[in-house]
Formats: sequence, structure tokens, C-alpha cells
Amino acid sequence: MNHLPDKPRTPDEINEAIARARDELTHMIDLNPQVMLLVDPSNVVLRANKALVKLLGLSHYNDALQRSLAELFPCDDPDFFDRLMRDQPHEEDREADISLPGGPRSLRFRLVGAGRHAEQFAMIVYDATEQKQEAERTAKEHKKEAVEALVGGLMHNMNQPLTVMLVRAQLLHLAMEKGTVEQDEIKKSLQDIMRMTLQVSEMVKHVANPKDFVTEKYVGGVDILDIYGSGDGSVDLISASSSMIQPLLAALDAHDPGGSGHSERTAAYASFLAKKMEMTKTEVAFAQRAAFVHDIGKLGIPDRILQKPGELDPDETEVIKTHSALGYDILRSFPSMVQEADIAHAHHERVDGTGYPRRLSGDDLSPTARLVAVADSFDAMYSERPYHDAMDPDEAAATIVSRAGTAFDADIVKVFEANYREMLSPDP
Repeated sequence: MNHLPDKPRTPDEINEAIARARDELTHMIDLNPQVMLLVDPSNVVLRANKALVKLLGLSHYNDALQRSLAELFPCDDPDFFDRLMRDQPHEEDREADISLPGGPRSLRFRLVGAGRHAEQFAMIVYDATEQKQEAERTAKEHKKEAVEALVGGLMHNMNQPLTVMLVRAQLLHLAMEKGTVEQDEIKKSLQDIMRMTLQVSEMVKHVANPKDFVTEKYVGGVDILDIYGSGDGSVDLISASSSMIQPLLAALDAHDPGGSGHSERTAAYASFLAKKMEMTKTEVAFAQRAAFVHDIGKLGIPDRILQKPGELDPDETEVIKTHSALGYDILRSFPSMVQEADIAHAHHERVDGTGYPRRLSGDDLSPTARLVAVADSFDAMYSERPYHDAMDPDEAAATIVSRAGTAFDADIVKVFEANYREMLSPDP
């Protein structure tokens, strides 16, 4: 059977067919539950549907019309939509992080057209935020499981060597006490062994229950596990390190009667002042921890000096001044106490450079060191100790104020002066 060729269409028929196709496309966009819009080659929106209006938080369709894609979908890459149009036709979705009124979203865009020189293009938009977040959560869960397995293996394989190291340390200590070896050499070996033991064991415990999987860049761009970033976040002075620090503080209280109370009050004052100085939560917590252990070096000071009633003679004064450096040596053995060690080292320095043990001044002293110095000195004057009676709080505060700019940071003293009475209230 012969087929006759189709009758050539007239221009009016062609225009009518184009208009009918455009109407059908517009109708499809309007009714589609998926976000869709019609754009021209310059990325200007000609048509929008209800799903797009809802996604963008607009009040009406007209709010989207005659606006550029870059304006409707703001992202960090200003050329994203120009590339999308320039690279079409393409089959794959292009993804971008878009800043929307309801928060950032990960959107995927697919451009559908009749060719590079078409007059109009349909764009389909997929919200991949939840899918992407779920993929990231799943990946992190798998990585956390890998970390847990790694730590389990480490703990199993390192338990015996760590025990051997501890026993060896004790035997070396006994040998040193008996005087059968060179003391300086053995003492250094002993300190190295204990330091390595503490570092390894604390790192393993810190990441034993990982809260996350965090990596950091290493040599050659390699990603390695960030132990402290991936850990459970509980390493601080009073909790995770308490098993090692608390016995030292208890010994300090027996060695220096009232020392524990002084540490607790100084920590409370430091925390209070840090908040008044509008420091961050992290900085406030650090100031409190550092103040809590600032006097730990007094463990190395003889009882006869610490507990002596009355004034110290010049030689005794020089001995007690060594507690700052001793505190630094003790605390830096703990991996999570390195910064606190610096504060213990500096809490008797003065901003004018006349303090001890290193005569630091000005910007050489961290803000936390300067703050702890004020808190420590105020409590030392305000509290009764074996070697002096307690000052009246106003008298102690006046002494602090009189030394602003010499012993103490003037800005911190100003905050202290305005707030010390509140600081002493039962619930500051």
C-alpha cells in the first residue's frame, strides 16, 4: 500500500503546533510535583511551578518570574548556572550548595532542551540535602566503626608493652633510690618512659568511644586520623584526666593545708572573670581548668616552707618561687595539659616584666595567664592561710586595683573592680 507524503505545513500551522507544544510544556510544569521551571538561554525564569515557589519560600509565582537563576538560587560559585547552560545538552545532574531562607540546601539541577540554540529550556531541580546528609552519616558511621576496631586492636596489642614500661619505670625508680646507678641519667630515662606511657594511654582512651571521624592533612596531602577531633570530647582536667590529676591535688592539699580550697576558689574566680570579659565558652572552660591546677608545682616545695607560720626568709622565698617551673614540668607530662602547663608556669609573671620565673611581660603573657594571675592573687590575699591572716575583701580588691598596669593587666583589673562583689556572692 502506497503512503502519500504528508501535506506541507503552512507557517500558521507550524506556529500553531509550536504554541500547542509550549502550552503542553507549561501545563506539565505547572502540574508537576517536582520542582520545575522554564528558562531562556540567558538563565532568566519564564515560568515557575508551585513546588518551586514552596522551595524558595515565595508568596507567588510572579516573585520568581523574570529573575535570573543566580538570583533565585544564590551559591558560592557565581558562574554555576552560566556553565550549566553553556555545557548543555548533558545527561548528568549538576549539584550546588544553595543558600535559601530556610537554610543551606544541596540542590541538583538538570537542564532539558532541544539543543544549544533552543529558545527555552525546562529545568528540573532535585533537593538532595537529606540524601547527602544521610550518605555522610552512613560514611561516618562506617568510619567510626573502623576507628573502634582500630582502637580495640591497639588496646589489645599495647596493653602488655605499656605494662612492661610501667614496671620498668618502677624498677628504675627503685634502683635510683638505692643509688646503684647514675641518678641524673636514670631520672631522665624515667621521666621519658612515664611521659610516653601517659601520652599513649591517654590518646587511646580519648578516642575509645569516637563521637566523629575527623581527619587532618599530613605530609603529601595524606589524610590522617585526628585523635582529639574524633574523640568523645570529654578530655578535660576535672573529668577524663581526673584519674591522674586528682591524686596529685589530694596530695597537694595534705602537703599545703588549704591548697585545694585555694585552687577551687581561684578556678571559680577565673571562670567568673572570663565570662565578664566576654570570652568564648571554650576560653572560659580553659581558664577554669588552668586556674584549678596553677599551684600543682607546690608538691615539690618542702613542708617546712609551705607550712611555715609567718614570713619566709630570702632563701626560702627563692625556693617557693620554683613552684611555677615545677608545675610546668608536672603538667606538661599529660598530653591534655600542655596549655595548662604554660599557665602554671606564668601565673606569677607581671605585665611590667618584674615577675618570675622568666620575667615575661606584655603580649608575652597570654590573656588567660593574666586573668589567672588576678584571680590567684585576690584569693591569696582574701583567704586565711597558715602564714597570714585573711584580708578584708575590699582591702584585697584595692590592692589588686593599685597594681593595675604593673603587676596586673589593666583591662582585667577594670572588669575585676566592677564585679568582684558579685564574684564573692553565693551564686555569682
